Amino acid sequence: MAFYFVSTFANAQTPTKQRPYGYRGLKIITSLRLRFPDFQLMSKITKHPLLLIGIGMVAGYYAHKYRKEIISSVTSVGDKGKDFVLQQKENLEDIVAESKEDQE
Repeated sequence: MAFYFVSTFANAQTPTKQRPYGYRGLKIITSLRLRFPDFQLMSKITKHPLLLIGIGMVAGYYAHKYRKEIISSVTSVGDKGKDFVLQQKENLEDIVAESKEDQE
């Protein structure tokens, strides 16, 4: 009952009319149709299996065609992430060393 009271109070609605979302703490729970407008399109696509197979074949073709570029970009992002982590580790070590010097 408290959940209903909060949701009706926040939306100023009558007890008989409910909206497709509710308030729970700091999170707003919405239905997928309201959150993702393309969700309706996806539900229509999944009802047509030949269209779904065709989309999968096209996606597979482009993934195969650009596989070298995809692999190189993923590898470069991984390398940049490793470099970032090492740089932050060095910065943290410098800060710790400075704080030890200040204490002495």
